[in-house]
Amino acid sequence: MRAADKNLDAVNYDGQTYRETGVTMLLQIVYSNFRGNFKGKGSIQYYYKPRLVTRSSYNYYSPEYSDYRSLRTLNNIHGVFIEAIQGGSLYTWSFNNLLIQLTTSLTLFAVATVVTDFVALYIMPEHGVYEKYIYEETKEHFARDGMRHTEHGSDNARAIEELQTQTGSERSNSMSTLEYPLSKALLEDDEIPDIEDSGSRYVD
Repeated sequence: MRAADKNLDAVNYDGQTYRETGVTMLLQIVYSNFRGNFKGKGSIQYYYKPRLVTRSSYNYYSPEYSDYRSLRTLNNIHGVFIEAIQGGSLYTWSFNNLLIQLTTSLTLFAVATVVTDFVALYIMPEHGVYEKYIYEETKEHFARDGMRHTEHGSDNARAIEELQTQTGSERSNSMSTLEYPLSKALLEDDEIPDIEDSGSRYVD
């Protein structure tokens, strides 16, 4: 009772003391092996935390026979009924929990990125402006053969190789096969540039 900061002669309810009514006490046993954020875990330690249940009572009737079936004394016993409740936390390393936390965090980051991009590109009023900042446009990349990386790049490369083996008049007729025609100045000079230069200088 002293641990719960009470005594048996204190009033419980209706002017009656704990000694007269009895009382129920909850004794909480708390245990842990954690020593702090930087200290980690250690040996298991525990402490008691008693608490009285408000307006509770406890009594027990105990009969005593001095002469069986003739004389009986019924004792009405009041006291403190203690109910123990244990609980706490024990820390230990778990690789499975670490893996679950990592995968969950990465999944949430991915979902947040998708939702943010969707809102910026399709819902926000300035979605056109946001698209320019989200997707960065790179310069055209030219392969070693000098042709631009497009779906028609390989066809143009083959056409230029054929033009290099033709004369001026045959070359003019073959220019229509190119998806990206060469300049007129090139035809007048009757010269075909090297493959290395055709992509960057003469392809639109």
